[in-house]
Amino acid sequence: MNVKGFAGGVALVAAVLAAPTDAAANQFFPVQSFDFTAGQTVVGQGDWLRRATTETPALEVVSGSLSYAPGGIPASNGNSLRIQALDGEDARLPFPGGVITPADNNTYYWSAILEWDGTNAGNTSSYFAAFLGTPATGSTTFRGILRGGGDGVGNVYLGTQLFSNTSGDNPTVFASNPIPASTPVFLVIKVTEVPGERNDTSALYLFTTQAVPATEPGSPTVVSEYVTGTNTGDIQGITTTGGGIQAFSVRQFQNINWPGAWRIDEIRAGSTWESVVSDPSNVSSWSLYN
Repeated sequence: MNVKGFAGGVALVAAVLAAPTDAAANQFFPVQSFDFTAGQTVVGQGDWLRRATTETPALEVVSGSLSYAPGGIPASNGNSLRIQALDGEDARLPFPGGVITPADNNTYYWSAILEWDGTNAGNTSSYFAAFLGTPATGSTTFRGILRGGGDGVGNVYLGTQLFSNTSGDNPTVFASNPIPASTPVFLVIKVTEVPGERNDTSALYLFTTQAVPATEPGSPTVVSEYVTGTNTGDIQGITTTGGGIQAFSVRQFQNINWPGAWRIDEIRAGSTWESVVSDPSNVSSWSLYN
């Protein structure tokens, strides 16, 4: 037996077992399974805080978790979070490690299981989940935005937008196929810091019927990027409270014309694809940004 090799192997295994999980290593948060008290607001449970001043209707934890039937991701636990088509409470989840310093070629991923209840397909859209550049109450420095919208004839679509701006220089790009009603889907949002100014991107990977792959697909479902204009929506354009991404936000719709009610669950965030589709103890999910 190669005793030296064996001892080295033991030391390596011990180091791996002692290593921090992805949440600690890359400053993002642990998986959010909403294993909180159902029937109450998420604000004040776990590390969730109120993002805006509105308190009702509450961003409410509801009984039961969401599962993505085609598989490829860890099993769901706990409860889930309901998002309503009303001007209600919004919440934010600060990163325990604080701000992640912006740098060219950084990537930021978040994923979730999402379900639309099939009611009121509406005729407009709004954003309801994103990274947040400032953890303070009232912040609107959203990046890597998920938007939902209806076409007015019964169909609802998901899309992404790099940052919250409506001037036309940063359009929302929607997937071409509607999502099924009352059936959980899985999605990944990827934000990339592209070198240069006004050229970061937000990509949506949407899964509705296929198993989630362990490695990142070659092409996303859709990508949102700058078209024109002078707004600074890049990650490095965030200049308040230290700059960079440092929280996550869930936002309720503000108009009854937006699609019905939703549930979101199993929210993950990390710096790699693997960190948001697999167990956070996976070695390959550790951050490069320590």
